[in-house]
Amino acid sequence: RDKCGELLNFRHPLLTEQDYLAAAILFAAREGWLGLPLELRDRPDLLDAVTHRMAVMAQQKAGTKLTFGPVPPRPESLRELFKPGPRGWNKKQRDAALALTRACGWDNIQTRITLGKGKYHLEVDGRGMHILLDGEAKAVLTEVDRDRFFSDLAEAPLRNSLEKKISGMLRHRHK
Repeated sequence: RDKCGELLNFRHPLLTEQDYLAAAILFAAREGWLGLPLELRDRPDLLDAVTHRMAVMAQQKAGTKLTFGPVPPRPESLRELFKPGPRGWNKKQRDAALALTRACGWDNIQTRITLGKGKYHLEVDGRGMHILLDGEAKAVLTEVDRDRFFSDLAEAPLRNSLEKKISGMLRHRHK
């Protein structure tokens, strides 16, 4: 591709989000930060991380002794933010995955019904099939199929506003 904007419109199933970011960095080196499309410059936390590093580099080249404080962390990609822990996704990740899946219209939502040991009564009527449990049970969980989710995430272009919303839901997920 000749221009970074063309890169954003190009999709290939073997290219990951990290591949697109690496290519965008190469375009930025050639075209300069302001030459990049707004879709890339407007990524969450990317502006702070890049401008800080550019300022530090410019001051180093000029030989000044200015310091700019600690380097802002590089923004994590959505794929990194959705990386499951040893027990799978945490609640924030599950909620964000459901929100993203619903917003994009992806077909990867499933419902898990978990029933413990016990006796159940089956009832069939004009409304459908019902399983009756004694007592109160919280047995239904709406979840996202993780493998299909990551496949959809790798292939789908996301609006900046949606990416910001989902990133915001996942920030500080370890606290």
